[in-house]
Amino acid sequence: MTGSDAFAKFDTAGYARVAWALRVIPRGDRDSRIEIEVRVDATDDASWRKFRRYFRVIGIGSRFIRHTLLGSLAKELGSPEAAESERPLDGDDLLPVGWRTRRRKPASRDEDREVGGRTALPR
Repeated sequence: MTGSDAFAKFDTAGYARVAWALRVIPRGDRDSRIEIEVRVDATDDASWRKFRRYFRVIGIGSRFIRHTLLGSLAKELGSPEAAESERPLDGDDLLPVGWRTRRRKPASRDEDREVGGRTALPR
């Protein structure tokens, strides 16, 4: 089948149609979000029932593959959480050079934060 119009018009009984998309959505100047979207439609009720039985078996593997793919991309390209620990903070230019490049663990909402020698209350 060639083209999205032919795919949309296909309605021969006995089939399920599957379309998937991999999107890269820019977020700011340096970051992106990667999304995988999968859509399924059947041409009749009997095909839906058959597809549902099929997907009960294959669905776990399908989910595993999608999560593995996204996990591999995050490992290779980085994730927002990893980038956050590398982001420069106000005042970094005042620190000695060796301290500027140390990785910071993102603060948890439940942890106390030390501010100016005093412990700040959690947010």
